[in-house]
Amino acid sequence: MIKVASYQETGKKEIDSIQKVDMKSRNVIWIDGENPSIEERNSIAKTLDMDMDYIIDYLDEEEHARVEVEDDYISIIYTVPFIEGTEMETSSFGLFIKQNVVMSIHKTGLKALDTFEKNFDKTKNGFRKKLITNRYFFIYSMLDTINKDYLKTLNQIDDRIEELNAEIFKNPRDDHIQEILRHKKTLVYFSRALLANKEVLMLVKRGYLPNMSEDDIDNFDDLYSDVLQLIDMTSTYKELINNSMNLYHSSISNVMNVTMKKLTVLAVIFVVPTLISGIYGMNFSWMPFISDPFGFYYSLFIMVLLIAGLVIYVRRNDL
Repeated sequence: MIKVASYQETGKKEIDSIQKVDMKSRNVIWIDGENPSIEERNSIAKTLDMDMDYIIDYLDEEEHARVEVEDDYISIIYTVPFIEGTEMETSSFGLFIKQNVVMSIHKTGLKALDTFEKNFDKTKNGFRKKLITNRYFFIYSMLDTINKDYLKTLNQIDDRIEELNAEIFKNPRDDHIQEILRHKKTLVYFSRALLANKEVLMLVKRGYLPNMSEDDIDNFDDLYSDVLQLIDMTSTYKELINNSMNLYHSSISNVMNVTMKKLTVLAVIFVVPTLISGIYGMNFSWMPFISDPFGFYYSLFIMVLLIAGLVIYVRRNDL
């Protein structure tokens, strides 16, 4: 699927075909391709006069983040978070910049891009004018939204870790360890992705891209600082999730110890009456109460009395 729009001061103007893109437009034109078909890929390559290999790289979810600068275009691969089923993972996000045309290509739907589109309608005139005429500011705003998506997800994980710890301390369950492992996997993916993104932004903030102004460099320097903060947060949450796993194992051990303690107490309580009944099961010719018509009831009474005494002893000593 391909969406094409020209961003103007009056708002976003949809363009119904990529062939109608004006490569000499003064305003930024955004082409967004979400898992484009073969026919759509050919249209993109033809319109932007780009190599099809770039499109293939952008759609490869395992493609490493990087920046490439040629005479008439810029290629950036960034790593973005996305939800697949119940798990949060990362995927490559391609940016191809040629003149004032910015093309993004990604294999999966990205919530951050939807947020970016919605935010455009809320922007003030001064900010909007800068957004629609400066391709670097447009890219900066897009990547900033992606970084905020990382931040939002990390904050959600942090909140969930606190809830998990409380639940595990109260009553550890099998689904807790599954959730812990899922969050741990997410944090590993995030850590790897953010480290790669850091290298991309390091190049850009050093003025690696052509015709960057001081303001552009400052903006990407802010993005670089944000990524560093995200990396620190990811490392911290990895330690917290490891602590949650340790808490889970400790809680399971405590539950097992309590269970074994209860079973041991029950065994001790019933071992005495079992001993008495075992003794009276021996085939001796004479035993106490053996010929007494009430001997059976005497033995039951003694067993009940001993059980009651042991129960009282256990409770008083909190065993």
